Amino acid sequence: MIYYLILIIVLTGITVGIFKLFKDFLSPSFLYSIAMLVSVLCSIIGLMFWNNQTNLQFKAIIIVIVAVLSFALGEFIVRTVFKKQKIFKLKKEKLKVKKIVVKKYIIAIEIIFIIATCIWFYLDIKRIARIGGYFGNNLFKIAYHYRKMTTLVTTELLENGQALNVIVSQMKKMCYILGYINIFILVNNFLLNFKKNYTNITSLIILVGVFFLVLLNGGRMQYFVYILSALFIAVFISTQKENVKIGDIIRKYWQKMLVGGIGLCLVFYLILPLSGRKLDNNIISYLSFYFGAPVPSLNYYLNEEKEENIVWGQETFQGLQSLFYKLKLSNYIAPITTEWVKFQDKSSQKVYTSNIFTSAKRYYNDFGFIGVVLCSMLVGFVFTGIYLLLNHKPKIFLLILYSMYYYMIIDQVRDDLFYASFININLVINVLGILLLGYIILGENSLSLRKKVKK
Repeated sequence: MIYYLILIIVLTGITVGIFKLFKDFLSPSFLYSIAMLVSVLCSIIGLMFWNNQTNLQFKAIIIVIVAVLSFALGEFIVRTVFKKQKIFKLKKEKLKVKKIVVKKYIIAIEIIFIIATCIWFYLDIKRIARIGGYFGNNLFKIAYHYRKMTTLVTTELLENGQALNVIVSQMKKMCYILGYINIFILVNNFLLNFKKNYTNITSLIILVGVFFLVLLNGGRMQYFVYILSALFIAVFISTQKENVKIGDIIRKYWQKMLVGGIGLCLVFYLILPLSGRKLDNNIISYLSFYFGAPVPSLNYYLNEEKEENIVWGQETFQGLQSLFYKLKLSNYIAPITTEWVKFQDKSSQKVYTSNIFTSAKRYYNDFGFIGVVLCSMLVGFVFTGIYLLLNHKPKIFLLILYSMYYYMIIDQVRDDLFYASFININLVINVLGILLLGYIILGENSLSLRKKVKK
Protein backbone atom coordinates (compact mmCIF):
# COMPACT_ATOMS: atom_id res chain seq x y z
CA MET A 1 0.00 0.00 0.00
CA ILE A 2 2.78 2.42 0.93
CA TYR A 3 4.46 2.07 -2.48
CA TYR A 4 1.19 2.83 -4.27
CA LEU A 5 0.91 6.02 -2.22
CA ILE A 6 4.53 6.93 -3.06
CA LEU A 7 3.75 6.44 -6.74
CA ILE A 8 0.64 8.64 -6.42
CA ILE A 9 2.63 11.42 -4.76
CA VAL A 10 5.41 11.31 -7.37
CA LEU A 11 2.98 11.21 -10.30
CA THR A 12 1.05 14.15 -8.84
CA GLY A 13 4.27 16.15 -8.64
CA ILE A 14 5.18 15.20 -12.22
CA THR A 15 1.70 16.14 -13.48
CA VAL A 16 1.82 19.56 -11.81
CA GLY A 17 5.35 20.11 -13.12
CA ILE A 18 4.37 19.23 -16.69
CA PHE A 19 1.45 21.65 -16.63
CA LYS A 20 3.58 24.46 -15.22
CA LEU A 21 6.20 23.79 -17.89
CA PHE A 22 3.91 23.65 -20.94
CA LYS A 23 0.83 25.50 -19.64
CA ASP A 24 -1.42 23.49 -21.94
CA PHE A 25 -4.32 21.25 -20.85
CA LEU A 26 -4.14 19.41 -24.19
CA SER A 27 -0.42 18.74 -23.81
CA PRO A 28 0.10 15.03 -24.70
CA SER A 29 2.39 14.38 -21.72
CA PHE A 30 0.00 16.16 -19.33
CA LEU A 31 -2.88 13.95 -20.48
CA TYR A 32 -0.71 10.83 -20.26
CA SER A 33 0.37 11.72 -16.73
CA ILE A 34 -3.24 12.40 -15.65
CA ALA A 35 -4.35 9.06 -17.12
CA MET A 36 -1.57 7.22 -15.27
CA LEU A 37 -2.53 8.95 -12.05
CA VAL A 38 -6.17 7.87 -12.44
CA SER A 39 -5.10 4.31 -13.23
CA VAL A 40 -2.97 4.05 -10.07
CA LEU A 41 -5.84 5.45 -7.98
CA CYS A 42 -8.10 2.73 -9.44
CA SER A 43 -5.52 0.08 -8.55
CA ILE A 44 -5.53 1.35 -4.95
CA ILE A 45 -9.33 1.03 -4.89
CA GLY A 46 -8.80 -2.45 -6.31
CA LEU A 47 -6.87 -3.44 -3.17
CA MET A 48 -10.27 -3.77 -1.48
CA PHE A 49 -11.54 -6.13 -4.19
CA TRP A 50 -9.33 -7.84 -6.79
CA ASN A 51 -5.81 -6.41 -6.51
CA ASN A 52 -3.62 -9.08 -4.89
CA GLN A 53 -0.39 -7.21 -5.78
CA THR A 54 -0.20 -5.49 -2.41
CA ASN A 55 3.60 -5.37 -2.40
CA LEU A 56 4.43 -3.13 -5.33
CA GLN A 57 8.03 -3.56 -6.46
CA PHE A 58 10.31 -0.54 -6.43
CA LYS A 59 11.30 -1.48 -9.98
CA ALA A 60 7.67 -1.20 -11.10
CA ILE A 61 7.51 2.32 -9.63
CA ILE A 62 10.71 3.33 -11.43
CA ILE A 63 9.49 1.91 -14.77
CA VAL A 64 6.21 3.86 -14.57
CA ILE A 65 7.93 7.10 -13.55
CA VAL A 66 10.63 6.75 -16.22
CA ALA A 67 7.97 6.12 -18.89
CA VAL A 68 6.00 9.27 -17.98
CA LEU A 69 9.11 11.46 -17.69
CA SER A 70 10.52 10.14 -20.98
CA PHE A 71 7.24 10.87 -22.74
CA ALA A 72 7.36 14.43 -21.35
CA LEU A 73 11.00 14.73 -22.47
CA GLY A 74 9.92 13.88 -26.02
CA GLU A 75 7.37 16.70 -25.87
CA PHE A 76 9.92 19.11 -24.43
CA ILE A 77 12.37 18.40 -27.26
CA VAL A 78 9.74 19.03 -29.94
CA ARG A 79 8.56 22.28 -28.37
CA THR A 80 12.18 23.45 -28.05
CA VAL A 81 12.85 22.68 -31.72
CA PHE A 82 9.68 24.53 -32.76
CA LYS A 83 10.76 27.57 -30.79
CA LYS A 84 14.29 27.57 -32.22
CA GLN A 85 12.90 27.27 -35.72
CA LYS A 86 10.70 30.30 -34.91
CA ILE A 87 7.56 28.38 -35.82
CA PHE A 88 5.77 29.88 -32.81
CA LYS A 89 6.73 33.37 -33.94
CA LEU A 90 5.03 33.04 -37.32
CA LYS A 91 1.90 35.10 -37.68
CA LYS A 92 -1.06 32.85 -37.02
CA GLU A 93 -3.84 32.46 -39.49
CA LYS A 94 -7.42 33.39 -38.79
CA LEU A 95 -9.79 30.52 -38.13
CA LYS A 96 -12.24 29.77 -40.91
CA VAL A 97 -15.07 27.45 -39.94
CA LYS A 98 -18.01 26.94 -42.27
CA LYS A 99 -21.38 25.33 -41.87
CA ILE A 100 -21.18 21.95 -43.57
CA VAL A 101 -23.92 20.66 -45.87
CA VAL A 102 -23.17 17.36 -47.63
CA LYS A 103 -24.70 16.57 -51.01
CA LYS A 104 -27.60 14.14 -50.80
CA TYR A 105 -26.26 11.63 -53.32
CA ILE A 106 -22.99 11.38 -51.33
CA ILE A 107 -24.97 10.73 -48.15
CA ALA A 108 -26.95 8.00 -49.94
CA ILE A 109 -23.72 6.32 -51.08
CA GLU A 110 -22.34 6.46 -47.51
CA ILE A 111 -25.45 4.82 -46.06
CA ILE A 112 -25.60 2.10 -48.73
CA PHE A 113 -21.89 1.35 -48.25
CA ILE A 114 -22.27 1.05 -44.46
CA ILE A 115 -25.34 -1.22 -44.75
CA ALA A 116 -23.53 -3.48 -47.25
CA THR A 117 -20.48 -3.64 -44.97
CA CYS A 118 -22.58 -4.54 -41.91
CA ILE A 119 -24.33 -7.38 -43.78
CA TRP A 120 -21.13 -8.82 -45.25
CA PHE A 121 -19.27 -8.41 -41.96
CA TYR A 122 -22.05 -10.22 -40.07
CA LEU A 123 -22.01 -13.14 -42.50
CA ASP A 124 -18.24 -13.45 -42.23
CA ILE A 125 -18.04 -13.33 -38.43
CA LYS A 126 -20.87 -15.85 -38.28
CA ARG A 127 -18.73 -18.18 -40.40
CA ILE A 128 -15.76 -17.64 -38.06
CA ALA A 129 -17.92 -18.19 -34.96
CA ARG A 130 -19.08 -21.52 -36.38
CA ILE A 131 -15.48 -22.56 -36.93
CA GLY A 132 -15.01 -21.83 -33.22
CA GLY A 133 -17.91 -24.10 -32.30
CA TYR A 134 -20.84 -21.67 -31.93
CA PHE A 135 -23.75 -22.53 -34.26
CA GLY A 136 -26.46 -20.30 -32.77
CA ASN A 137 -27.94 -17.13 -34.26
CA ASN A 138 -27.65 -14.81 -31.26
CA LEU A 139 -26.07 -11.66 -32.70
CA PHE A 140 -24.20 -10.69 -29.53
CA LYS A 141 -22.85 -14.21 -28.94
CA ILE A 142 -21.67 -14.41 -32.54
CA ALA A 143 -19.80 -11.13 -32.03
CA TYR A 144 -18.37 -12.43 -28.73
CA HIS A 145 -17.09 -15.68 -30.25
CA TYR A 146 -15.62 -13.83 -33.22
CA ARG A 147 -13.76 -11.45 -30.91
CA LYS A 148 -12.67 -14.32 -28.66
CA MET A 149 -11.19 -16.26 -31.56
CA THR A 150 -9.56 -13.52 -33.61
CA THR A 151 -8.67 -10.75 -31.17
CA LEU A 152 -8.03 -12.06 -27.70
CA VAL A 153 -6.79 -15.60 -27.96
CA THR A 154 -4.74 -16.78 -30.89
CA THR A 155 -3.54 -16.16 -34.43
CA GLU A 156 -4.28 -19.67 -35.66
CA LEU A 157 -7.09 -18.38 -37.89
CA LEU A 158 -4.60 -16.27 -39.81
CA GLU A 159 -2.29 -19.25 -40.28
CA ASN A 160 -5.17 -21.44 -41.45
CA GLY A 161 -6.54 -18.87 -43.88
CA GLN A 162 -9.69 -18.44 -41.79
CA ALA A 163 -9.30 -14.80 -40.82
CA LEU A 164 -11.80 -12.09 -41.68
CA ASN A 165 -12.22 -11.60 -45.44
CA VAL A 166 -9.64 -9.04 -46.64
CA ILE A 167 -12.19 -7.00 -48.59
CA VAL A 168 -14.58 -6.91 -45.63
CA SER A 169 -11.74 -5.87 -43.35
CA GLN A 170 -10.87 -2.90 -45.57
CA MET A 171 -14.54 -1.94 -45.94
CA LYS A 172 -14.81 -1.91 -42.14
CA LYS A 173 -11.84 0.47 -41.92
CA MET A 174 -13.48 2.82 -44.43
CA CYS A 175 -16.68 2.77 -42.37
CA TYR A 176 -14.72 3.67 -39.25
CA ILE A 177 -13.18 6.61 -41.13
CA LEU A 178 -16.67 7.71 -42.20
CA GLY A 179 -17.53 7.69 -38.50
CA TYR A 180 -14.75 10.18 -37.70
CA ILE A 181 -15.68 12.44 -40.60
CA ASN A 182 -19.35 12.54 -39.61
CA ILE A 183 -18.41 13.21 -35.98
CA PHE A 184 -16.49 16.24 -37.22
CA ILE A 185 -19.50 17.39 -39.25
CA LEU A 186 -21.85 17.11 -36.27
CA VAL A 187 -19.48 18.84 -33.83
CA ASN A 188 -18.66 21.58 -36.32
CA ASN A 189 -22.30 22.35 -37.11
CA PHE A 190 -23.31 22.16 -33.46
CA LEU A 191 -20.67 24.70 -32.44
CA LEU A 192 -21.90 27.00 -35.21
CA ASN A 193 -25.48 26.58 -33.94
CA PHE A 194 -26.37 25.11 -37.33
CA LYS A 195 -28.62 22.36 -36.00
CA LYS A 196 -31.75 22.16 -38.16
CA ASN A 197 -30.57 20.65 -41.43
CA TYR A 198 -30.68 17.25 -43.12
CA THR A 199 -26.89 16.82 -43.00
CA ASN A 200 -26.88 16.54 -39.21
CA ILE A 201 -29.75 14.03 -39.24
CA THR A 202 -28.11 11.86 -41.89
CA SER A 203 -24.76 12.09 -40.09
CA LEU A 204 -26.46 10.70 -36.99
CA ILE A 205 -27.94 7.87 -39.09
CA ILE A 206 -24.50 7.12 -40.51
CA LEU A 207 -23.01 7.05 -37.00
CA VAL A 208 -25.71 4.64 -35.82
CA GLY A 209 -24.70 2.32 -38.68
CA VAL A 210 -21.01 2.65 -37.80
CA PHE A 211 -21.72 2.04 -34.10
CA PHE A 212 -23.65 -1.10 -35.03
CA LEU A 213 -20.62 -2.28 -36.99
CA VAL A 214 -18.47 -1.62 -33.92
CA LEU A 215 -20.91 -3.73 -31.91
CA LEU A 216 -20.55 -6.59 -34.39
CA ASN A 217 -16.80 -6.32 -34.05
CA GLY A 218 -17.27 -7.37 -30.41
CA GLY A 219 -15.48 -4.58 -28.55
CA ARG A 220 -16.44 -1.45 -26.63
CA MET A 221 -13.17 0.47 -26.78
CA GLN A 222 -13.95 1.94 -30.20
CA TYR A 223 -16.95 3.77 -28.73
CA PHE A 224 -14.67 5.58 -26.31
CA VAL A 225 -12.24 6.31 -29.13
CA TYR A 226 -15.06 8.08 -30.97
CA ILE A 227 -16.08 9.95 -27.81
CA LEU A 228 -12.51 11.14 -27.21
CA SER A 229 -12.29 12.14 -30.86
CA ALA A 230 -15.49 14.22 -30.58
CA LEU A 231 -14.29 15.86 -27.34
CA PHE A 232 -10.92 16.82 -28.80
CA ILE A 233 -12.48 18.24 -31.97
CA ALA A 234 -15.02 20.22 -29.93
CA VAL A 235 -12.42 21.66 -27.56
CA PHE A 236 -9.95 22.42 -30.35
CA ILE A 237 -12.47 24.25 -32.55
CA SER A 238 -13.99 26.09 -29.56
CA THR A 239 -10.68 27.44 -28.30
CA GLN A 240 -9.54 28.42 -31.79
CA LYS A 241 -12.80 29.97 -32.94
CA GLU A 242 -13.78 31.82 -29.79
CA ASN A 243 -10.23 32.59 -28.65
CA VAL A 244 -10.87 31.20 -25.17
CA LYS A 245 -8.57 29.13 -23.00
CA ILE A 246 -9.21 25.49 -22.17
CA GLY A 247 -8.94 26.38 -18.50
CA ASP A 248 -11.94 28.68 -18.89
CA ILE A 249 -13.96 25.83 -20.43
CA ILE A 250 -13.00 23.45 -17.60
CA ARG A 251 -13.89 25.98 -14.89
CA LYS A 252 -17.23 26.68 -16.56
CA TYR A 253 -18.28 23.12 -17.33
CA TRP A 254 -16.40 20.97 -14.81
CA GLN A 255 -19.60 19.83 -13.10
CA LYS A 256 -21.18 18.73 -16.38
CA MET A 257 -17.92 17.06 -17.39
CA LEU A 258 -17.79 15.16 -14.10
CA VAL A 259 -21.40 13.97 -14.45
CA GLY A 260 -20.75 13.06 -18.08
CA GLY A 261 -17.65 11.06 -17.14
CA ILE A 262 -19.54 9.12 -14.48
CA GLY A 263 -22.37 8.54 -16.96
CA LEU A 264 -19.95 7.17 -19.57
CA CYS A 265 -18.49 4.75 -17.03
CA LEU A 266 -21.99 3.50 -16.20
CA VAL A 267 -22.83 3.07 -19.90
CA PHE A 268 -19.52 1.28 -20.44
CA TYR A 269 -20.47 -1.15 -17.67
CA LEU A 270 -24.11 -1.60 -18.71
CA ILE A 271 -23.33 -2.48 -22.34
CA LEU A 272 -21.32 -5.52 -21.26
CA PRO A 273 -24.18 -7.87 -22.34
CA LEU A 274 -24.06 -6.37 -25.86
CA SER A 275 -20.58 -7.85 -26.24
CA GLY A 276 -21.75 -11.29 -25.10
CA ARG A 277 -20.56 -10.92 -21.49
CA LYS A 278 -22.40 -10.87 -18.17
CA LEU A 279 -22.76 -7.90 -15.87
CA ASP A 280 -20.51 -7.99 -12.82
CA ASN A 281 -22.16 -7.94 -9.40
CA ASN A 282 -19.92 -5.10 -8.22
CA ILE A 283 -19.62 -2.14 -10.58
CA ILE A 284 -16.87 -0.48 -8.51
CA SER A 285 -14.79 -3.65 -8.56
CA TYR A 286 -15.22 -4.04 -12.32
CA LEU A 287 -14.43 -0.42 -13.24
CA SER A 288 -11.47 -0.24 -10.85
CA PHE A 289 -10.13 -3.40 -12.48
CA TYR A 290 -10.64 -2.20 -16.03
CA PHE A 291 -8.87 1.11 -15.46
CA GLY A 292 -6.51 0.05 -12.66
CA ALA A 293 -5.14 -3.33 -13.77
CA PRO A 294 -2.02 -2.13 -15.71
CA VAL A 295 0.35 -1.36 -12.80
CA PRO A 296 -0.56 -4.47 -10.71
CA SER A 297 -0.19 -6.57 -13.90
CA LEU A 298 3.21 -4.99 -14.53
CA ASN A 299 4.21 -5.85 -10.97
CA TYR A 300 3.08 -9.45 -11.50
CA TYR A 301 5.14 -9.64 -14.71
CA LEU A 302 8.26 -8.44 -12.91
CA ASN A 303 7.86 -11.22 -10.34
CA GLU A 304 7.68 -13.95 -12.98
CA GLU A 305 10.50 -15.70 -14.80
CA LYS A 306 11.00 -14.20 -18.28
CA GLU A 307 11.08 -16.17 -21.53
CA GLU A 308 13.71 -15.24 -24.07
CA ASN A 309 12.56 -13.32 -27.13
CA ILE A 310 12.43 -15.21 -30.40
CA VAL A 311 12.98 -12.11 -32.56
CA TRP A 312 14.31 -8.60 -31.97
CA GLY A 313 11.70 -6.18 -30.62
CA GLN A 314 9.24 -9.04 -30.30
CA GLU A 315 6.61 -7.24 -28.21
CA THR A 316 7.29 -3.59 -29.05
CA PHE A 317 7.21 -3.97 -32.84
CA GLN A 318 4.38 -6.47 -32.95
CA GLY A 319 2.71 -4.66 -35.85
CA LEU A 320 5.83 -4.80 -38.00
CA GLN A 321 6.38 -8.47 -37.14
CA SER A 322 2.84 -9.22 -38.29
CA LEU A 323 3.39 -7.26 -41.51
CA PHE A 324 6.66 -9.11 -42.22
CA TYR A 325 4.83 -12.41 -41.74
CA LYS A 326 2.07 -11.44 -44.17
CA LEU A 327 4.68 -10.37 -46.74
CA LYS A 328 6.48 -13.71 -46.30
CA LEU A 329 9.58 -11.88 -45.04
CA SER A 330 9.53 -13.71 -41.72
CA ASN A 331 8.36 -17.06 -40.37
CA TYR A 332 7.55 -15.57 -36.98
CA ILE A 333 3.92 -14.67 -36.37
CA ALA A 334 3.39 -12.22 -33.52
CA PRO A 335 0.78 -13.38 -30.98
CA ILE A 336 -1.90 -10.78 -30.28
CA THR A 337 -1.83 -11.55 -26.57
CA THR A 338 1.47 -12.57 -25.01
CA GLU A 339 0.32 -13.55 -21.52
CA TRP A 340 -2.50 -13.29 -19.01
CA VAL A 341 -2.70 -12.39 -15.34
CA LYS A 342 -5.55 -13.59 -13.13
CA PHE A 343 -7.03 -11.58 -10.26
CA GLN A 344 -9.81 -12.83 -7.99
CA ASP A 345 -12.39 -10.57 -6.40
CA LYS A 346 -12.38 -11.08 -2.63
CA SER A 347 -16.13 -10.58 -2.19
CA SER A 348 -17.67 -12.29 -5.24
CA GLN A 349 -14.84 -14.76 -5.98
CA LYS A 350 -15.10 -13.66 -9.61
CA VAL A 351 -11.87 -14.12 -11.57
CA TYR A 352 -10.67 -11.20 -13.67
CA THR A 353 -8.09 -11.75 -16.41
CA SER A 354 -5.76 -9.00 -17.59
CA ASN A 355 -3.47 -8.75 -20.60
CA ILE A 356 -2.54 -5.09 -20.11
CA PHE A 357 0.74 -4.21 -18.39
CA THR A 358 1.25 -0.54 -19.40
CA SER A 359 3.06 0.31 -22.63
CA ALA A 360 6.36 0.40 -20.71
CA LYS A 361 6.22 -3.36 -20.13
CA ARG A 362 6.73 -4.08 -23.83
CA TYR A 363 9.66 -1.65 -24.05
CA TYR A 364 11.25 -3.03 -20.89
CA ASN A 365 10.78 -6.65 -21.99
CA ASP A 366 12.57 -6.03 -25.29
CA PHE A 367 15.19 -3.39 -24.48
CA GLY A 368 15.33 -2.83 -20.70
CA PHE A 369 15.27 0.64 -19.17
CA ILE A 370 16.91 2.23 -22.22
CA GLY A 371 13.95 0.95 -24.23
CA VAL A 372 11.48 2.51 -21.81
CA VAL A 373 13.27 5.85 -22.18
CA LEU A 374 13.71 5.88 -25.96
CA CYS A 375 10.40 4.30 -26.96
CA SER A 376 8.33 6.48 -24.61
CA MET A 377 10.23 9.57 -25.70
CA LEU A 378 9.55 8.87 -29.38
CA VAL A 379 5.82 8.50 -28.74
CA GLY A 380 5.75 11.87 -26.95
CA PHE A 381 7.89 13.38 -29.72
CA VAL A 382 5.56 12.28 -32.54
CA PHE A 383 2.24 13.17 -30.90
CA THR A 384 3.50 16.58 -29.77
CA GLY A 385 4.87 17.33 -33.24
CA ILE A 386 1.50 16.61 -34.88
CA TYR A 387 -0.34 18.54 -32.15
CA LEU A 388 1.81 21.66 -32.58
CA LEU A 389 1.55 21.43 -36.35
CA LEU A 390 -2.23 21.21 -36.03
CA ASN A 391 -2.26 24.31 -33.83
CA HIS A 392 -0.28 26.46 -36.26
CA LYS A 393 -1.20 25.04 -39.66
CA PRO A 394 -4.62 23.49 -39.04
CA LYS A 395 -6.29 21.41 -41.70
CA ILE A 396 -9.45 19.40 -41.30
CA PHE A 397 -7.87 16.14 -42.45
CA LEU A 398 -5.04 16.60 -39.93
CA LEU A 399 -7.56 17.40 -37.17
CA ILE A 400 -9.55 14.24 -37.97
CA LEU A 401 -6.37 12.14 -38.20
CA TYR A 402 -5.05 13.39 -34.85
CA SER A 403 -8.43 12.88 -33.18
CA MET A 404 -8.47 9.32 -34.59
CA TYR A 405 -5.21 8.44 -32.81
CA TYR A 406 -5.71 10.77 -29.84
CA TYR A 407 -6.82 7.90 -27.59
CA MET A 408 -3.37 6.29 -27.91
CA ILE A 409 -1.92 8.98 -25.63
CA ILE A 410 -4.25 7.96 -22.81
CA ASP A 411 -4.10 4.27 -23.67
CA GLN A 412 -0.32 4.29 -23.17
CA VAL A 413 -1.29 3.68 -19.56
CA ARG A 414 -2.84 0.33 -20.50
CA ASP A 415 -0.76 -0.92 -23.42
CA ASP A 416 1.33 0.26 -26.34
CA LEU A 417 -0.68 0.89 -29.49
CA PHE A 418 1.72 3.34 -31.10
CA TYR A 419 4.27 0.86 -32.44
CA ALA A 420 1.63 -1.83 -33.02
CA SER A 421 -1.02 0.31 -34.77
CA PHE A 422 0.40 3.75 -35.57
CA ILE A 423 3.66 2.58 -37.16
CA ASN A 424 1.76 0.22 -39.39
CA ILE A 425 0.34 -0.08 -42.90
CA ASN A 426 -3.00 0.93 -41.38
CA LEU A 427 -1.62 4.46 -40.88
CA VAL A 428 -1.15 4.79 -44.64
CA ILE A 429 -4.66 3.44 -45.24
CA ASN A 430 -6.16 5.86 -42.71
CA VAL A 431 -4.30 8.89 -44.08
CA LEU A 432 -5.33 8.12 -47.64
CA GLY A 433 -8.85 7.27 -46.53
CA ILE A 434 -9.31 10.56 -44.65
CA LEU A 435 -7.85 12.57 -47.53
CA LEU A 436 -9.98 10.86 -50.18
CA LEU A 437 -13.27 10.48 -48.28
CA GLY A 438 -12.82 13.87 -46.61
CA TYR A 439 -12.40 15.59 -49.96
CA ILE A 440 -15.38 13.75 -51.47
CA ILE A 441 -17.68 14.51 -48.52
CA LEU A 442 -16.41 17.93 -47.41
CA GLY A 443 -15.02 19.26 -50.68
CA GLU A 444 -12.63 22.17 -50.34
CA ASN A 445 -13.52 22.44 -46.65
CA SER A 446 -11.19 19.50 -46.00
CA LEU A 447 -8.17 21.55 -47.06
CA SER A 448 -7.97 24.11 -44.26
CA LEU A 449 -9.58 25.43 -41.10
CA ARG A 450 -8.06 28.87 -41.45
CA LYS A 451 -7.44 31.52 -44.02
CA LYS A 452 -4.40 33.75 -43.96
CA VAL A 453 -4.69 37.14 -42.38
CA LYS A 454 -4.19 39.95 -44.85
CA LYS A 455 -1.41 42.29 -43.96
